[in-house]
Amino acid sequence: FVHRTWVQCENESCLKWRLLSPAAAAAVNPSEPWYCFMNTDPSYSSCSVSEEDFPEESQFLENGYKFVYSQLPLGSLVLVKLRNWPSWPGILCPDPFKGKYVTYDQDGNVEKYYVEFLGDPHSTAWMSAAFVGHFSLTLEAADCTKKKRWYRSALEEAYQLYRCSAEQRLEVCCLSKPNRAKTDTKAAVVTKKGMQVSKINTEKKRPRVRKRKSCL
Repeated sequence: FVHRTWVQCENESCLKWRLLSPAAAAAVNPSEPWYCFMNTDPSYSSCSVSEEDFPEESQFLENGYKFVYSQLPLGSLVLVKLRNWPSWPGILCPDPFKGKYVTYDQDGNVEKYYVEFLGDPHSTAWMSAAFVGHFSLTLEAADCTKKKRWYRSALEEAYQLYRCSAEQRLEVCCLSKPNRAKTDTKAAVVTKKGMQVSKINTEKKRPRVRKRKSCL
């Protein structure tokens, strides 16, 4: 069950929860409804099939695991809101020093994601979860008054990676690989200096989203 994701069928006569593999979960479009027949696991691809049994949360806790509630699994293609820059595409990947891609509070709510920003060159940073969301092909390119070529290269790379699996996306995360951690420290700092997080009022209403459970 570790690293798998719960998704709920939106057929009103079903509403069962299904467990997806990381690759299947990464392919789910959060802006579109999801139904049992879309499940890549043929054993649970029908609304007539009972919901999978799942261990109690206490059993995971006893074995050193913790539930983390996130809409964004590892390898997700994301869009990050930045201050003085247009929203920038990136990939959620493991921090080469910490070995994880999320930080979370004691209740399992995600606080930060580790992002490798796309474009030529790539850069990395820990970003507040409030400013990280799913990338969409319907995104309208913003006006970029500086580093236009960098921004265009980031969008082009994101469009190419949109249909890729999470594993394929992680392969292009060159700065986030452990053997590059030391040599790429200077490049990784670019985001922290030049692309600061936008001071958006986080108290504003955000669209309601269904939480999915993943176990780390």
